Amino acid sequence: MSTEAAPPPEVQAAEHGVPESAEIDEPTTLAGFVSRWWSNVRGGDLGSLPIVFGIIAIAIYFQYRNDQFLTAGNFVNLLGQLAPFAVIGMGIVFVLLLGEIDLSVGFVSGVGGVIVALLLQPDGNEVSTPVAIILGLSAGLTIGLIQGTLFAKVGIPSFVVTLAGLLAWNGVVLLLIGDAGTVTIQNAFVNGIANDFLPHGTAWLVLEGAVALYALIQILAARRRAKAGLPHAPASI
Repeated sequence: MSTEAAPPPEVQAAEHGVPESAEIDEPTTLAGFVSRWWSNVRGGDLGSLPIVFGIIAIAIYFQYRNDQFLTAGNFVNLLGQLAPFAVIGMGIVFVLLLGEIDLSVGFVSGVGGVIVALLLQPDGNEVSTPVAIILGLSAGLTIGLIQGTLFAKVGIPSFVVTLAGLLAWNGVVLLLIGDAGTVTIQNAFVNGIANDFLPHGTAWLVLEGAVALYALIQILAARRRAKAGLPHAPASI
């Protein structure tokens, strides 16, 4: 019987051409990022490329149909129109990442909006604008707390809870609006959120401040990862 000790697992792996670790190091240079991205594309991992090409195709088509599509004025209109859906969508992303669903989000936001609009009606009983907005946000927060409790504590599936919420809050919106069918918002501040523009200089300051804040967050995150010995994106990224 042989008494020779078997080589360690890592030696055996090296002898058979197997890497010691399946972990792939993160690239730390711009060239490394580009190389890894191209390797992923060649391997079938297209990432956001289909979305980018889709947006380009849509822009070309609509510009062909109407030469005003790729203009600053039209982009301003598009941004104003998509803002509420983008805000709701950012919240839904976190729900979907958890593998859950929320079918009621549209009418929950509708309840908050209708409450604000009704509280600001110039009928002699209107409240101040900050109070109306706080109450509208509080309504959404309360509804979310109720539905979240039914899901997390009671154990009712999110599909069932939010489907019931969709029907219930749809009814609440109809009850709040009443026979009028629509509520005309006459508050200058609320209308200004969607229609007014910042002064030219202020707009540039907001843009530069947002870019600087984002850059600072990225730099601090890279420094924390570097101190912890973790790979991080290069400064160019």
